[in-house]
Amino acid sequence: MNIEQANGIPMSVILKNLGVTLDKEKPHEDWYLSPFRKERTASFKVCKKTNKWYDHGEGKGGDVVNFACTYLTYTKQDDTPHDALRWIKIMSGSAPGIVPVFIPSESNEEGKIHAYYIEDISKIRLINYLASRGISLAVAREYLCQVNLRNSNTGKSFYALGFKNEKGGYELRNRIFKGGLKPKSISFIRPNLEGKMKILHMFEGFMDFLTIKEIQPDRFKEADTIVLNSVSNLHRATPYIDNFGYSTIHSWMDNNPAGEKAKDNLAAFIKTQESLLLKPMNDVYEGHEDVNAWHMHNLGL
Repeated sequence: MNIEQANGIPMSVILKNLGVTLDKEKPHEDWYLSPFRKERTASFKVCKKTNKWYDHGEGKGGDVVNFACTYLTYTKQDDTPHDALRWIKIMSGSAPGIVPVFIPSESNEEGKIHAYYIEDISKIRLINYLASRGISLAVAREYLCQVNLRNSNTGKSFYALGFKNEKGGYELRNRIFKGGLKPKSISFIRPNLEGKMKILHMFEGFMDFLTIKEIQPDRFKEADTIVLNSVSNLHRATPYIDNFGYSTIHSWMDNNPAGEKAKDNLAAFIKTQESLLLKPMNDVYEGHEDVNAWHMHNLGL
């Protein structure tokens, strides 16, 4: 996509995918609530004939590429014309990937880290981090996104991999940061929405799940998966299992005291279920704390 092609994409498409509210529709122009700030009276105008925009509150305007650069600057993203074209391509639906979403209200449990933007994984540092854990970008992009974050105490922005849970929260990881966005919950993954699977895989964390997906993808063709995102979430997983009809649960808990306790608690719950077998997989990665550590060792990482 070049600049001319990008400027030919209707502003209405970009704004709709951003979730920007259309306030007034007139014969020659549309008025929106500004995507750059919170407001009650629409001050963002789009001319239908020229496909140009103007924000009266900011005193700025221009074409589609100008808007992309301005928006990327506002959300503290890389804002070169090249970045703008890539962003426009995704926002217009011309490229596969997660549609970027502006989410100013999401924060972590301590309220210090705020997520303001979610998009497809593109940052080389995150891609390199995945490679250092033995996870390919192709596998990661099936389940992870790139979450752009801001520390409200320092004002600094950074990126992390995000793994979404059933409540809309995210587990966050990069090379030096490990955290989450509330609410905390499990992640439930199904290969097929039709019919009931007989096998369920249960992992503590998403890196362990992605590891097995990377090296043994056939395990998941006819099996559901629960990623606990913390052993403390085991009680949130049992309603997904209770009398569902699974025949076997493969547990991939860590080889440490917390993992052993979680496995014992899961075994106690399974005794309340009819014809349900627990198959701990710890022997596969014996000698290593978890599945991903075993995988990294095998790859010499």
